[in-house]
Amino acid sequence: RLPAEQLIAEAPEVYIATGGAYAPGMRPAIGPGLAEGPARDGLRRLAARPGLALLPAIRAGRVHGIWSGLVGIRPLQPLFVEAAARWLHPALFHDLDPGEALGLINTRFLARPLPGPLWVSLA
Repeated sequence: RLPAEQLIAEAPEVYIATGGAYAPGMRPAIGPGLAEGPARDGLRRLAARPGLALLPAIRAGRVHGIWSGLVGIRPLQPLFVEAAARWLHPALFHDLDPGEALGLINTRFLARPLPGPLWVSLA
């Protein structure tokens, strides 16, 4: 968790939070089999932290959350890269579809598919 002061000083244009089922009160509850509504609610709570309304990312609605497993589990990291690329540079990477990539991974490589949502956005 980054201090609000650091985020305000850095003034990011995009805010990407990680989450999972492990700390729904502190992080967005994003992950396999978790409902999208509570995931988005957790992201809203993060964005509503004192002082964060000053961030360009919050003002522009460029707030996203992703399951921490997509960052930490190496075979799934391309999903994080695709989602982040779309969020950070939507004009350049509009043709990337992490949902399609997840479908391919689920059908070709996993014995038990990963149900979503694995990422959510406020915009």
